[in-house]
Parts: sequence; C-alpha cells; structure tokens
Amino acid sequence: MNRTKKAGLSVKSGLSLMCIVCLLCGLLCGFFWLAGENSALAAGPDGSALAAKAVVSGDASLAAPERDEKLAVQAAAQATSPVVRTVAVGMDADDYTETVTCDYTPVYVDDRFGGYCYVLGDAVWLPADAFAEMLGLESDTATDGDTETVTVDGADITATYGATYYTANGRCFYAPDGVYALDGEVVLPLADLEKIFGVTAAFSADNTSLRVDASEQALLESGESYYGARDVYWLSHIINAEAGNQPMDGQIAVGNVVLNRVADERFPNSVKEVVFDRRGGVAQFSPTADGRISLTPDEDAELAAKLAFEGYDPVGESLYFINPSACNASWFNSRLTYTATIGDHVFYA
Repeated sequence: MNRTKKAGLSVKSGLSLMCIVCLLCGLLCGFFWLAGENSALAAGPDGSALAAKAVVSGDASLAAPERDEKLAVQAAAQATSPVVRTVAVGMDADDYTETVTCDYTPVYVDDRFGGYCYVLGDAVWLPADAFAEMLGLESDTATDGDTETVTVDGADITATYGATYYTANGRCFYAPDGVYALDGEVVLPLADLEKIFGVTAAFSADNTSLRVDASEQALLESGESYYGARDVYWLSHIINAEAGNQPMDGQIAVGNVVLNRVADERFPNSVKEVVFDRRGGVAQFSPTADGRISLTPDEDAELAAKLAFEGYDPVGESLYFINPSACNASWFNSRLTYTATIGDHVFYA
C-alpha cells in the first residue's frame, strides 16, 4: 500500500516537472516568436521598410569602423529614411581626429538596390569601388599610405587623401578642398562619378534614396585620346608664362580665357592661333613677344591646362585679363565687364 502511494507520488512529481519544463519552453518560444514578428513588422510583410528614421552613432575613436558600418547597414535595412551616421574623416584609424555626421542614404541603380552613399549637406560622396560594384562592374582596390587606386575595366582611378586633384583613366579631376576620405576610404563626389562611369543620378521625390540611371553607362574616354597633345602643349606654355606664380585657380582661369577665345568667332579657332594672335599688330599675350612663351611649363601649368579642358571654370565667359600693377586698367574698366579677381590678375568679359 505504501509502495503504491509512493509510486503514485513519483509519477505526479514527474508530471509536474514535465509541465514546468513545457511551460518554460512555451514562454521562450513565444518570446522568440514575438521578436521575429516585431522584426518582420519593422521590415514590412512585403520586405519594404516601415521603420522611422534610425540613428547610429559611431565611436569617436573609431578603432573598429567596420563595427559601425555593420550597425548602420542593419539599421538602414529597416528604415524608410536615410540612417544618420557619425563617421571618421581620414585614411588612418590611428590618426582620426575629426568626425562628421551624415545621412547614410540608400542607392538604387535602375530601380535595383545597390548600397549606400554618404550625404553631407548638399554633397554626395561614394567610394569608387563601391559605386562600380553597384553598377555591376568588377574592380580591384590597392592602398598605399594615403593613396588609393581603384582599377575598373583596366582603367585606374587614383586619388591621394588631401591632394588637390586626382585622375581617372588618365583624366584630371579638381579637388580644391582636398580629396576626401571617410572611415579610412577615399570617397569621390557623385558628380565626378557620374562623369567617370557615364551615368546620371538624382534623389527620389521624397529625398529618401538616390536613383541612378545606368542605361547609357560607359567609362569616360581616356586622357590619352581626350586631350589634344598640341593644344595641351601651347595652353600649358601660355599658362606657365602668364600665371606660373599664381594659385591653381588663377592658372586655370588663364586657360579659360584662351579657350573662351577659341570658342568665340571674333578670335582665331585654335589654341596656338589664339596664343600667337597679333591683331592690330600687337601681341595679345606678351610672353609671345618677350620670349617667355618658350619656357618649359611645370607640372602645375600642365595640370591647369588639362583642368581647363575638363571644364573647370572660375571666371565664366572672360575673354581678357590683366595685372593692374603692371599696366593701366582704365581701358578694361571702361569698356569691359568685370568678372573676377584671382591672385594678381583681374578678369573681364
């Protein structure tokens, strides 16, 4: 009798223990189901994002920027608006001294999600290799100190952090404020990337994503074929002779004046002819009269010539310039329209 009662008690205890275990399992399953359900709700039943704008702040020291990147991507996947990120400025994590806050904005290429871009105020920045990947292009990236080279379809895009210019397929791009880098990687302006890869881009109507039209995608023409060797030769010579001691903007501006004259029907229609123009029996550019035109141009003058051919234009439609400390400016001031002063030169249209 006692053994039967004890056996019954053991069975009841075992059942009670099983019930408790089942209850705990049920609670855990319910917890995980709710977590998954909340995640599904955040992403939307059709995969669309329904969450409000997320904020991800990186560690100012950014010893592990990839950790911040992972957090940002996870947050962006659930956000209808760009994710706000705090990122480091510079190439070397050991030397980060500055951070910036930006919108980490989704990018769609031909309506296909590609990745993210950095939006700082009105400026949009992307790494060249990431943009190439968004466009379906293979790339290879090599970093040497502060210099990064991205090779796409055999063409190199080479930029040095802080430098005032960079090159893409042998073409020159101006960076007057210095080549930029975020989280240890060089980033380029969207406008330059559009030109390099032959695409167009615009923000969506609600400004929540960047939309890229790659229907006419084509890598830009190489510098070897784009720059006319004879034109660069004479343009760099006159820039060197007239403005070799001026800031880069001033050198480009002298190149602009020559090219504006080439395009104007009142002047000769080639660079060399404009440089050596002697209308009225007077040399239009004094270096052609005093021999300075034969001086060998330095690298800055050659760069300024190429940047002028690329369309960088600090003086608009200017056709004239003078150094007022070296000649009388009264005729220019009375008959022409002032456009700008850069360095020692005053420019007129």
